[in-house]
This record gives sequence, C-alpha cells and structure tokens, in this order.
Amino acid sequence: MSAVDVHVFSKQAEALDYLSPDNSEVSEVLYGGGARGGKTYLGCLWQILRRITMAGSVGFICREESVKLRDTTVVTFFEVLTDLRLNSVVEFNSTRLIANFSNGSVVYFRDLKLMPSDPEYDRLGSYGITDCFIDEAQQICAKAISVLKGRFSVLNGKNPDGTRWHTIPKALYTCNPRRNWIYTDFVKPAKMGTMASHRRFIKSLPLDNPHVDQAYIDNLLKA
Repeated sequence: MSAVDVHVFSKQAEALDYLSPDNSEVSEVLYGGGARGGKTYLGCLWQILRRITMAGSVGFICREESVKLRDTTVVTFFEVLTDLRLNSVVEFNSTRLIANFSNGSVVYFRDLKLMPSDPEYDRLGSYGITDCFIDEAQQICAKAISVLKGRFSVLNGKNPDGTRWHTIPKALYTCNPRRNWIYTDFVKPAKMGTMASHRRFIKSLPLDNPHVDQAYIDNLLKA
C-alpha cells in the first residue's frame, strides 16, 4: 500500500493526538461547537486509521437516527476512504451497515435513538468494541453513552506483521452546543478549569477550518 498524505488542520490534529493509542491518559474527547468545524470528517478519519493499524479492532460510528446516519456520516466515511485510497480494503454491507476491513477489523454503524421499547439500550449488549465515534452527540442521551462505555472490551490484538497493539478505551463525541451531558461533563468543566484528567474539550468553529468557503463565513456574519 503506497503512502498517502492526509492534511488536517490544527484542531483536528490536536484531537487525533489525544485519541492516539499512544496517549494512555485521555479516553474521551468532545470536539466541536459549530457547523463546518470538520467534525464528521475527523471522526471518520480517526475510525479508519484505527481500523487499518489495529487488525481485528472494532469501531462504532453512531448518530441518533439511522436516516441521518446513512445520509451524512456514512457518506463522509466513504469520502475519507477515497481520500486515503482505501476503498479496496473495505467491504460494506449496506443492509446491516457494517464495514469489514481486509485485516479483520470492523466498523458498525448504529443509531442511538432512545426507544420506549428499549430504554436500557439492550440492543447494544452483545457487542464488544474497541472505540466509538458519536456524531452530533448533543442529540444522544446520557444513558446511551453509559451503555456504550460498558462495551469496550476489544483492547488488544495482533497485526499481520506479528506486532501487537493495545489501547485504552477511546471515545470521540462531536457536537453543536446544547445544555445536556456534553455541557455538564465537558463544556462547563473546561470553563471552570475542573475537567477530569481523562477528558478533553476541543472547540472548533468554521473559522478554524481552512477548507470552508469564504462565502459560507460571510453568510454567517450577516446572520
């Protein structure tokens, strides 16, 4: 496989550093604060890089609703695969929403909508995962996040070259502002200087993204 240059801007690079398996302190990163901050691209890029470098690992990519998951996050996932020239190493089951990598890694795309018939999210109970990316996390209830954290069990593996990999559980939440658990657990502690040592909040706005069209910025400033 030939090398491919991936260009990320500074806020995305900061998040990737915290999410690296080499970082044994930070396990949860909240990234965002506004539209066009590079949130979904970051999450899909991180998930793909984890899967190709950690054979047999298991990732979850989630949104609240399955329709938006298919129409937005899955589309971006394949955009990133194309940018990385990695389409050939992934087989995608569009019915079950599963991306199978040639090295045995898997990404499950799942909705986290709270359903009256499943208030405890029992539908997540049979999974063992390595990490998760929750897109538009402000729409997700705290119960879903708590259940997912209990599914981190695939934390060691062996690559085809014989090297072994290990990671602590890692979670990336991307968001727009909302006064719920993301504010209580991340935004407020960041403001107060009381952030838990295993968490980080990276605020990324449209102006932080050098790839955003200036016309979009100009339109925001008129609002």
